[in-house]
Amino acid sequence: MGQDNKQAALKSMETAYTLSKKDAGIGLMYALALKMNKQPLKAYELDKEMVALHPSVPQLQIQLATIDMAIQKYDEAINILEALMQKAPANLAAQDKSVLFYMLGTCYLYKGNYAKAIETLERGLSLMPGMAMDLTVLGEAYLKNGDLKKAAVALDKALAINPQIPSALYYKGVYFEKMGNPEMAQKSFQDGYTSGKRYLQDNGEDFYLMFLISKKISKSEEGKNYKAEAERLFFSYEAPWKQK
Repeated sequence: MGQDNKQAALKSMETAYTLSKKDAGIGLMYALALKMNKQPLKAYELDKEMVALHPSVPQLQIQLATIDMAIQKYDEAINILEALMQKAPANLAAQDKSVLFYMLGTCYLYKGNYAKAIETLERGLSLMPGMAMDLTVLGEAYLKNGDLKKAAVALDKALAINPQIPSALYYKGVYFEKMGNPEMAQKSFQDGYTSGKRYLQDNGEDFYLMFLISKKISKSEEGKNYKAEAERLFFSYEAPWKQK
């Protein structure tokens, strides 16, 4: 994996997992190697197997919820995350708790429940105000809920922390469009396109975002390739996730 030799890494991880009699720690690394090799469904099946074998290990449940989100199994992810929140110890670190709120809020958003997404993401930010991705998803939720002013505030805060977040740049562009400022919208979309190219690895959502951005800057043919790759990685449509 350190040399980016993914095929060799997969063979070694599979052998190690088998020889270890399905050790959870080795399984976590094997699932990561599968995802890095653009095999999210195999990673999902492996994570499901490990959760069944080790039902009391929260890290395995979180990894399963993460891969659920990557392949748009939001209902399963919500069930896992809500159960984890209910069982979380009172002394759980604020950062860990905020990550759970972020993941859960993202699932609610992508199920089309904007109000619940906003409430959950705000709870996460109350624990960790500087979470740039939480702010980005919150900005998207406000934007899709029709609250442009709050959307702009959240997205600006995210971009102040990291000015190269592709999704924040894209949704800031959408905000500018809605505000009747096409010049600033195009600048945001172009910046999102440039930054987004650097993020393209093994996550279908990133490829789908590039498809959306490409449409905005008249790169439709290139966008088709991004959409096809997103579909190959089992991510194929934007929130609220309803295929037409």
